[in-house]
Amino acid sequence: MANLSLKFCERDGRKRVLGEIGLKPQIIAAAVAKLRFVLFEPRSSKNFCLPKTRLCAHYLLHAYRQWRSDNTKGIKMSFLERRAGMVIFICPRPIMLVSVGSREDGNIFPMNILGNLGNGYLGFALRGERLAAGLVERAGRIALSSLPLSEGALAYQLANNHTKKSIDWSQLPFATMTSTTFNIPVPEFAQRVRELEIESVRAIGSHKFFIARIIREDKFIDGLEFCSIHGFYQAWRLRKLKGGDEELEISLAGDVFNKRGRHRSEAFRDVPIKMIPLNDKLNR
Repeated sequence: MANLSLKFCERDGRKRVLGEIGLKPQIIAAAVAKLRFVLFEPRSSKNFCLPKTRLCAHYLLHAYRQWRSDNTKGIKMSFLERRAGMVIFICPRPIMLVSVGSREDGNIFPMNILGNLGNGYLGFALRGERLAAGLVERAGRIALSSLPLSEGALAYQLANNHTKKSIDWSQLPFATMTSTTFNIPVPEFAQRVRELEIESVRAIGSHKFFIARIIREDKFIDGLEFCSIHGFYQAWRLRKLKGGDEELEISLAGDVFNKRGRHRSEAFRDVPIKMIPLNDKLNR
C-alpha cells in the first residue's frame, strides 16, 4: 500500500490529471457484513488546476490567513490536509439534506461529507460535538434527500440546525412528505430519497464517521443536483469555455445568492449556474 494514490482526471478531452493525493493507510474503520473499510490520510497532494505561480500565491495567502485567524472552529488540520481537501473537491460533492426523527421530535440539516462505499453501503461524517451527530447516532436511521439546483440556498439556510436538538417542522419554508419505509419527514421537492440504517459509528478526530446500509431508494425528479466544487477547479473549468469571464461572474453571483440563505426565487431559476464553488460551513 506504500504507493497508493487517488487521481482526479478530466472526464473528456485529453483526460488530463487535475489533482492527485498520495494515500497512507491509517485505520480500519469497521468490519460490517464481512466487509472491511480502511481509512487513509494524505501523504502528498498535487493540484494542477492553476499554474504553479498562481497556486503558490493562493497557498501563501491561505497560510497567512490561517495564521492570522484560524476559522476552522476546533478542527485541527495540517496544511497538507487542507491542500488535499482542495483536491477532493475537484470531484463535485453533492450537498444533501439529512432528516432524522419525527415531526414531533426531529431535525433536518445539510451535509456534504459523504460517499458511496459499495455493496449497498454509504459512509458519512458529522462534527462530533454538534447535536446533529448525537441525534443520528441515537436514532440509528435517517433519510437522505438530494437537492435540486434551484433549491441550493436551503443548504445554507438550514446549516444552523446542526446545533439544534429538534426543530418546528411547520416553520420550514417548504412542504414536507414522509419517507416510504421509516416515515421520516423529507422535503417535497427532493429529487431522490435514500433511507439509511446506521450499522457502525466511530469517532475519528473532530468527527464521527458513520457507515450505513441503504434500505430503500426512491427517485422522484430528474435534473441537475446541487453540488460543491472548489474554486480552483471552477477556474480551470471556465478557462476552457468561450466567454469564461461572463460564466465566472454568473457563478460567483449564484454562490453569493445561495450563501445568503434565501429560499427559492423565480429569478434564480433563470441563472444558468453549472456548479457552485465550495463553502466549508455546511458540516460545522
